Amino acid sequence: MKKRMSRFFLPALFLALLALAACTGKTPVGDTTAAVTAPETAPETIPETAPETVPETSPETAPETTPETAPETIPETVPETSPETAPETTPETTPETEPPEPLPPFSLDLSLPALGTAETPVVARYRDEAVNTVKAALFGDNLAWRGNGYGVWNEKTGALNAPLVSAIRRCGVTHLRYPGGVEGDYFHWEESIGASRVPQIDPFSSDYPTRAQKAGERYLPTFGFGEFVSLCRALEIPATVQLNAGNGTPEEAAAWVRYCLANGIDVASFSIGNEPNMAAEKVEGLRVTKTPEEYVSFASRTLELLGEDRDRVEIGAVALLSAHPLCKYPAWDKKILTALGDRIDFVDCHLGYAPLYTLDGDSDEEIFTAYMAAPDWIASLLATTEREIDAYAGENAKNISIQITEYGPMGTYYNGTVGSVFLASLLQTMAKDPRISAANHLPMLNHPYAALLVGYYRVNGADHFWDNICSYVFRWYAEQAGREVLAAEETAQRLTNRKKVGVVPPCSYRSGETAVYLDRAARRGTLFLINRDTEENRRFEVALPFEAVTLTSCLQIRADDKTLANTWDRPNNVTPVKVPVGGRGSGELSVTLEPISLVRMDFSY
Repeated sequence: MKKRMSRFFLPALFLALLALAACTGKTPVGDTTAAVTAPETAPETIPETAPETVPETSPETAPETTPETAPETIPETVPETSPETAPETTPETTPETEPPEPLPPFSLDLSLPALGTAETPVVARYRDEAVNTVKAALFGDNLAWRGNGYGVWNEKTGALNAPLVSAIRRCGVTHLRYPGGVEGDYFHWEESIGASRVPQIDPFSSDYPTRAQKAGERYLPTFGFGEFVSLCRALEIPATVQLNAGNGTPEEAAAWVRYCLANGIDVASFSIGNEPNMAAEKVEGLRVTKTPEEYVSFASRTLELLGEDRDRVEIGAVALLSAHPLCKYPAWDKKILTALGDRIDFVDCHLGYAPLYTLDGDSDEEIFTAYMAAPDWIASLLATTEREIDAYAGENAKNISIQITEYGPMGTYYNGTVGSVFLASLLQTMAKDPRISAANHLPMLNHPYAALLVGYYRVNGADHFWDNICSYVFRWYAEQAGREVLAAEETAQRLTNRKKVGVVPPCSYRSGETAVYLDRAARRGTLFLINRDTEENRRFEVALPFEAVTLTSCLQIRADDKTLANTWDRPNNVTPVKVPVGGRGSGELSVTLEPISLVRMDFSY
């Protein structure tokens, strides 16, 4: 009987002590299992039936759990402190969230197995900040008056060639320069409009499409300024007008500006002349170049005649630093900027050509190397031009930008992959330079010496259209207009161009380069990789400033024969190659490219 009474006596005593605690607000001495206030980990394990005890872990809400304010809640929490349930609330048994697995980097091998891979990779580490915004005005082009605008105007129907207009629109051109570079040095605009037109001197009459016996023959300007304006309006883009500083007069130049203003013609900018400083006469017996003093006199008089209308337009003067092999006058820029710097908005520099010409003794490898070296050489010329503006243009220097109204591969293999990779690198150089306000590729179509942006040829009465390799490149970069140019720390092995080829001098150059253009609002971007090595595969190690990216597409421009071009009868000799990619990964990429090739990678982040 004693044993049975002792079995029930101790639990009864325990319950009595608990009841006493409820009345006095004190925990019985020696009761180590009682926990009216929950441990710090209790909020993670408290069942939904006891929300009243959750605030006990917060100092601000602790008074709500005192016996005076909520004694009735104590019995409800007793089960939580029972020996059977206590282990569930200990930190040791609380499940911990596993850290996410790190995303893998992207790796892509687009090398040529037969070639070796250079030991030194191109390394680019991007920062989430912009150095510039890609300007839409970088993607202009040129169109001449001669040959019905190379087919743009249908003389028989008196209308634009609609299919050709569509092809021009598709290439992404944002403005058009007229009347055509060298052709503009002989062009009198007033004689190209209306019913009573006057034949104009064609400095390229011995070339396509006229193929005359000599340069300088005269032809009726059926694609005059009025027809050109109708083309710009059909394309919904502005014009860029080159004033005749060759055999024209300041009065004629000023009148052209006023005509555009009076007739509501959208002109992005006016440039006074073409290449007066190159001292190269195209038509025998007719001088159109000028000394610095003659040019300053012409430009000053033009600006004076404009009067108040000067401030209604963007107008610039021709510049080309004396270090450039085509400039025949020492200190040309210094004299032009000193005399005109306070009255111009920009300087027009034709320094974006390469290699311009080649000689019989130049090997393919030497031509390839000159093309790949040219972008770094051009970048150095731009830096010098910017320093000259700041040094000689006075207080207005900060307001003077640079326009490159002619640029592109020219001379040899310009329609091949080697010419197009040069074009890609040059576009990247211009896109990141805040001082370059506009640029015009040359030519749009049917030029005999340079890369054609629109492939067009008429054979046996039938029109043929195709994309040249440079067409793809130009369109890819034009699509980046309005995007941020991301800042990067980039290192690349320096290679050497050992021989002067065309205008490109011996110089060192980067073996490869990258660029990232970002649409921050859409959280999308495009990464470009260019291998400028002519002999070896090159690895690119790129770190984007994002924890995770999703590759949405990858396109490559490459060819076994770097000179191979697309033609009217073989329009698909070289087209972008679609590389399978996809999935989500880290912002780290490792890509190996073959020599003289370009890759475009689109991503979201």
